[in-house]
Amino acid sequence: EKGEIYSGRIEFSDKTYQAVYQPIEDQYGKVIGMWYVGVSDELTKSAVKEIVIMMLISIVILFILSIICVWIFTRNLKKRLAILAKAMRNAGKGDFSATIDFKGKDEVALVAYSYEQMRKNLGDLVNQMKMTSEQLAASAAEFQASSDETSRAADSIAVTVEEVAVSSE
Repeated sequence: EKGEIYSGRIEFSDKTYQAVYQPIEDQYGKVIGMWYVGVSDELTKSAVKEIVIMMLISIVILFILSIICVWIFTRNLKKRLAILAKAMRNAGKGDFSATIDFKGKDEVALVAYSYEQMRKNLGDLVNQMKMTSEQLAASAAEFQASSDETSRAADSIAVTVEEVAVSSE
């Protein structure tokens, strides 16, 4: 009646509607009709109910997917940590044969990379110690041979000195 836009609830034929009215004016500004859009409250409540149900189903599905993702991630992490722990236990017992090659840049991969560096360095150190001990054994053998030769020479000199002493008497 006043030529203004109306938005709100209306009662029509014993039903409640959410409605919007907008006047249609002619070129002189005189109201000659109206645009009407309305939706019954029953339809609105039904749509809201369906949306709420869909949201709840979506939340449940997302929750289940989250649990599955966390389970897969922790299972993978546990496997990698178990491999790393076994290799370190064996290294603690002196067995450095286990190699670990984890791909990635996460913390477990960094620890595995550090273990590999330690394993290689200790392997090099053990090899150096073997070479040094072999050289030491060879030197000890040479020293023993030299000592035996010196001992024989000393015995020979002692015998010669004794013979000279006996013959000079």
